[in-house]
Amino acid sequence: MNISILQTFSNKARRRIPKEVVGIDFGATGIKLARITLTNGQPQLIAADILPALRTVDESGQSIEPQPLSLPARVKARIAALAISGTNSIIKLLSLPGHFDASAEARVIEALGLEKPENYRIGYKVIVEGHGKSESRILSVAMPETEAQIYPKLFPSGSPVPCSIELSELATLTAFANQVIKQNENVALIDFGTTTTMFSVFAKGILVLLRRFQLGTNTLLEKVQTMLGVDAETARGIISDSAFDISH
Repeated sequence: MNISILQTFSNKARRRIPKEVVGIDFGATGIKLARITLTNGQPQLIAADILPALRTVDESGQSIEPQPLSLPARVKARIAALAISGTNSIIKLLSLPGHFDASAEARVIEALGLEKPENYRIGYKVIVEGHGKSESRILSVAMPETEAQIYPKLFPSGSPVPCSIELSELATLTAFANQVIKQNENVALIDFGTTTTMFSVFAKGILVLLRRFQLGTNTLLEKVQTMLGVDAETARGIISDSAFDISH
């Protein structure tokens, strides 16, 4: 679900689906890259890579301006789709009475419960269209404007040109829904992030439940560190190997 179009295109260009795009996922542990082309109407992964995580603080803990991002040649494309963790963003699956159209957008903003909506980029996708007395189900998201403005600045000129920015959890959910879930299938998806975990349920291929929890793999790492008195690297090894080397 695209939250904001960052590049102004003509109406004709907007109707065209890019034939090649690089997906850039800014995670806490690294920047994941995936170059994808559209061949015979089907997406194909051409190349992938992982870069070091974006530095936003220096050694003393002071905030610094991130440097422009240079991509390896094999993953470069003209268009980029950005994904961020968005810990401070809000995600809700709303149920609103009756038919939903553009005139009902104000209800989405109200249901998100934002104190200052002007400080957010707000987007939504209609999951189920209501009719008569039935409810419309709307997947909605609000991303702080301050966070949304950071990442396009990493590409000040040339290629790639950022065309969208979204939350990593929703990118995972969309890919899962479009490529994995079969029609009339009941499936649950758990997306573990560094600081958040998102749980979603699909009934008959349709999203019916979504919950986001403010805990992630870092919570588990910190617990192991505290209980065993080890550093982060050792704790990570204990979790991944289910073992603890006491020979050192």
